Amino acid sequence: MQTALLQYPFDSSIKLLKSLLVRRGYAVVSSDAEQGMIRANIPGGFLKKPQALELRVHKIDRHSTKVEIMVNENKNTYEKPRSLEDKLEERFVSSIYHYF
Repeated sequence: MQTALLQYPFDSSIKLLKSLLVRRGYAVVSSDAEQGMIRANIPGGFLKKPQALELRVHKIDRHSTKVEIMVNENKNTYEKPRSLEDKLEERFVSSIYHYF
C-alpha cells in the first residue's frame, strides 16, 4: 500500500482522482464519496494481466487529503507475490503527483 498527500479538499480530490483513473485507462467500478472509496479495474489483454485498483481517500483537514493506493493483480501463484504490485502502486502515486 502506498500513500499520497494532496493539497485539495476532499470532494475535489475524489473528482480529480476519478478523472485520472479514466485517463490512465481504468474503468471506475464503484465509488462511495461518503466513505472515500474508489474501486477501478483495467481489463487484461493478450500480454497484459487484469488489475484491480482501490483508492481510499481520507480527509485530513479542510484543504488536504490523504490517498491510500492498493493494487490487486490477478496472477499465477508462480510469480513473485508483492514486488510487481508495489511497482504498480508506486507508478500510480507518481502519476498522481504529476497530474495534481
